[in-house]
Amino acid sequence: MPQELLNNLNKPFLQWEYDKENDWLYLNWIGFVSHENIIKGANLILEVVRKEHYAYILNDNRQLLGPWDRSNDHLECNWVPQVKEAGLQYFAHVLAPNVAGALSAQDLHRRTTDAFTMQIFGDVKKAEQWLKNMQMQSYAL
Repeated sequence: MPQELLNNLNKPFLQWEYDKENDWLYLNWIGFVSHENIIKGANLILEVVRKEHYAYILNDNRQLLGPWDRSNDHLECNWVPQVKEAGLQYFAHVLAPNVAGALSAQDLHRRTTDAFTMQIFGDVKKAEQWLKNMQMQSYAL
C-alpha cells in the first residue's frame, strides 16, 4: 500500500512504497510540486533509504507537471551525498511527459555522476528492466 505526502491543499504530491517483488523503492511524483515540497519529499526518501538500506530506486515522474530544476542545487549539495552514504546505488528516473520536467531531470543527472548510477528513461518498462539488470549484476558479484 503506497504511503503519501500531501501538499498544502491536502493533495498527494509524492507516493512511495517498497516493491517487495522487485526489491526497490518506488516513488511516484504527482502534479506541480513546489521547491519546498521537493525538499520535503527528498528528506523523507533519504530517511527511508537510511532506515531500510535501499540500493535501488524507481523514480516515476510520469504524473509530474512543470519544472523542478530550482531544487537541483539543494539536491546536489545535500540530498545526493547523503543518500549515497545511506546506500543508494542505482536510480532509474522515468521522465515527466513535459519538456520542463525532462530538462530538470537531465540537469540532476549531470549532478549525480560521482554519487550513484542514475539513468533516465522515457518508458517505465525500460526503467524496470534496467534496474533488474543492475540487480543481477550486483548479485552476481
